[in-house]
Amino acid sequence: MRSELTDSQVVLTKGLDGCVWGFGKVEWERQAAEQLRIPLTEERGRRIRRYIFSEAELADLDRQGRFVVPTGLLTYAEIKKDILIVGAGDHFEIWNVSRFEKLDLQNALKET
Repeated sequence: MRSELTDSQVVLTKGLDGCVWGFGKVEWERQAAEQLRIPLTEERGRRIRRYIFSEAELADLDRQGRFVVPTGLLTYAEIKKDILIVGAGDHFEIWNVSRFEKLDLQNALKET
């Protein structure tokens, strides 16, 4: 995943299902533009903006490609010690291991 992050920063924000989402800056801008297409006059547009953008923070990558996850996002995702980083196509997800293991991924795949 480090090779995919071409900038010196990533954008971190609250993800769905209790994880932290991470984006490269270019992908973040694409995702943000997509969400901003939903009119502000629609309740869904306002809710999405509040959820995703209110917690978004830039994190600097060090020389080894590491970054610090802000305390508020660690608290939200209940991340204390054991973590899992999952590549998810256009972004990555940072999980509390036990929370991730509780996801019913097999049945989720059957529903599609």
